[in-house]
Amino acid sequence: MLIPHTFDPENHLYQVPNEYVWSTGDVIAMNGLSDFGQVPIENLRYATDRGKGVHIAIQAYEQDEDVQDAVREFEIENETAVMDGVMERMKGYFRFRDEHDLKLCGRMEQTRVYKHEGTEILIGGTIDIPCVLDGAFTILDPKTCFKNYGQAAKQTHLKWRMQLQSYKEAVEADEAFWDAMGVIPNSINKAILHLHPNCGKERGSAPAGFELHPFNADESHLWDSMIRVAQSKLSSGFKLEKKI
Repeated sequence: MLIPHTFDPENHLYQVPNEYVWSTGDVIAMNGLSDFGQVPIENLRYATDRGKGVHIAIQAYEQDEDVQDAVREFEIENETAVMDGVMERMKGYFRFRDEHDLKLCGRMEQTRVYKHEGTEILIGGTIDIPCVLDGAFTILDPKTCFKNYGQAAKQTHLKWRMQLQSYKEAVEADEAFWDAMGVIPNSINKAILHLHPNCGKERGSAPAGFELHPFNADESHLWDSMIRVAQSKLSSGFKLEKKI
């Protein structure tokens, strides 16, 4: 069962009266997997705006609305200029949609707060794209960051795996969602859709602009451990860094 809550999008805060709510990103950050200390703040702000712009563009595309009009409105509302970066990433999304069958299930970008089983701690998350992807129910999360390689890619994938595990637990707790669906699937797939001009490069051809990374293993024990570490650090005086 989900926990009723309000959401402050400007500060990315999930709020439940008289309760402390961790966001999924808070838990990941407290475990040292989101260190942006060496990145100039203006670069971080642009990357954040570009990511939000891509989400707006994907939502417009899936709702048969004009993508560029949606991004222009986002730029005006947020006093930013991300059209070129967004449309560069959307080329990969369009190719992805040409190659894969996707049907939305419920609303995109829906916030959820669930009580984590085992710690009873409240965790918030926002699932970008709940969908049936190539015939299987999937929690799909687009990413627009630069493509990493080697050990750096493994570190990024660990962060992605933990985010998806939290989202899976959130959607499992959403009884109203499953009532609306009319059926509970035998399994819930999890995947990251990485959108970047260098993604999907194969020998002898230009990059596709996207990579689909499935992470379907059960990561519940590792996610439980990370929540416990985050809570222990908070109670021992560690502080979350202020969000951009």
